[in-house]
Amino acid sequence: MLIRFSAKNFQSFRDTVEVSLVLNAKVHDLAWATDSIAGLRLSTVLGVLGPNGAGKTVLLKPVAFAAWFISQSFQANADAPIPIAPHFASPDDPTELEFEAEDDQGRQWRYVLHATRERAARGDVPEARAIQVSLREGLG
Repeated sequence: MLIRFSAKNFQSFRDTVEVSLVLNAKVHDLAWATDSIAGLRLSTVLGVLGPNGAGKTVLLKPVAFAAWFISQSFQANADAPIPIAPHFASPDDPTELEFEAEDDQGRQWRYVLHATRERAARGDVPEARAIQVSLREGLG
């Protein structure tokens, strides 16, 4: 289950943008709230409001890109550019994506990807094992 994700230098977002599905204590029990195995209260839906061109769709594209990168990129030609679009003001800086999720055993995982169009500088699950993720103050 997805807990949170963030992106930096990705399409129209130059600075870090984070989406957290963690609910705080102020949110009452609702049909779309669930408790994870590890005890986090999480939202199972996400609504994004804003005017045309504000970046609503781009906010969700890191999830789609990471799914493609993890499952399909290794089948591509090694010399092919990575189809990632950094912010127009930072075309040579890497795009940074990070995901935190919980598996069906209640273990929390983090996936980190730093990539340019030429290469993935980092694409890993740190320690390649379940890790304890400390959520930043204010998220839980």
